Amino acid sequence: MLSRSLSLAAFISFIVFGSLCTLSACQSTATMREGNDQSVPLIGSWTLATMSEPTFSNSLSQGAPPSLKFDEKGGVTGFSGVNRLSGGYDLGQARTGRISLGHLASTRMAGSPEAMRIENAFLTALSQADSFSIDGGNGILALKRGKDTLVTFSRNK
Repeated sequence: MLSRSLSLAAFISFIVFGSLCTLSACQSTATMREGNDQSVPLIGSWTLATMSEPTFSNSLSQGAPPSLKFDEKGGVTGFSGVNRLSGGYDLGQARTGRISLGHLASTRMAGSPEAMRIENAFLTALSQADSFSIDGGNGILALKRGKDTLVTFSRNK
């Protein structure tokens, strides 16, 4: 009988300990995610505002503007003017203002020649970007190559 009581007590202790470990792990994961959100300011949704493409601003009225969404796990999705895109970015680099978006997957729909030209210019700019800056007060994200700004985005609210 004593052996049975000790076994039951050991079993209950094991269950309680396991539950506490599980709860502790959940809490540290939540803290880690919150830390990522705060340390990578580009996380969120952005709509293209300017591009070095000369006729870009005239083309915006013809359809939805290109956009990007950066998530807290290092994923990026978006719309390039005609097609959807997805890929990833390095969170460690992003914490230091660096970015590489050269390997994005995209759907293969066709659009008007003008829309395809704008989309191609947009995708080229994304692939050439090596850094970014954010004007937090105005909610503007600038993707750059060296010191040259390639595209700017406005933060979606």
